[in-house]
Amino acid sequence: MISAAKIRRFDTRDGFELVDFAEVGLPVFRLTVEAVTLQKTSMPTIEEFVLRSIEAGERKAEGISRLLGLSEVVVRDGLDTLAYDELVAVSEDDLDAADRTYNVT
Repeated sequence: MISAAKIRRFDTRDGFELVDFAEVGLPVFRLTVEAVTLQKTSMPTIEEFVLRSIEAGERKAEGISRLLGLSEVVVRDGLDTLAYDELVAVSEDDLDAADRTYNVT
């Protein structure tokens, strides 16, 4: 049996008669999304492997050049390009070029 209060509350459409009702719960979902978009770009091979070396743990140009078997001048040029493109961050406390440490941004 439907109470009169519920009939008055839910029977508001003209031409229709409330026959039955049931309470239902509708799920509400909260979804947090962090989307990272990638753009495929071509990167020179030396810069790519210098960047991989930093990710592997080598933070100084001397260690990267030994790891890759490249001259330190070539590695420093790659690091300068990566720093210009803001792909690596140079530590501010190292003023001497030989002691600079690099981190992937």
